[in-house]
Amino acid sequence: KSQYATFDFQPLQNNAKEVMSISKIVKQKGYQDEAIFAEQADEASFKRKNLNDYQIIHLATHGFVDYPTNQSSGIAFSYNETSGEDGILFMDEIFSLRSHTHLVCLSACQTGFGKVDVGEGMMSMTRAFLYSGVKNLVVSLWSVQDNSTALLMENFYKQFVKSKSISLSLRKAKLEMVK
Repeated sequence: KSQYATFDFQPLQNNAKEVMSISKIVKQKGYQDEAIFAEQADEASFKRKNLNDYQIIHLATHGFVDYPTNQSSGIAFSYNETSGEDGILFMDEIFSLRSHTHLVCLSACQTGFGKVDVGEGMMSMTRAFLYSGVKNLVVSLWSVQDNSTALLMENFYKQFVKSKSISLSLRKAKLEMVK
């Protein structure tokens, strides 16, 4: 039985536009691209992918943190009742992934936020992805607005494909947003 129905996800109006813009940017710079939208972007399909085949993984979706326990922190995918999955990639499932992807960009709310455990440090989706082998992450510590996030991410990738520097690209994208 799915837990998906217990979450009140509001439709994202700009995530498809965000992904299409980013897809166009990275294709122009020679990156292999596979953009997946709507019903095809379900949890089971994501888990079946060989994540090592991708240099960049960009997820434009809902993210949430179950604070203070982190028990139910996760990333929302399209729900497919026939897939055997619940539509949420929970933090413990992220720990189980194996990927040497260069960059995972979590374009979603609160994906960098978590609980600090004494002796363990920050228990968060960030830590889970790093544990899985991902080399770099772009995350958010707060709730983000759909339209401005799409614009920020588009600006980030425009900079990133030129410089290959994640931090510099993110800085320039943020400065562009301030303007």
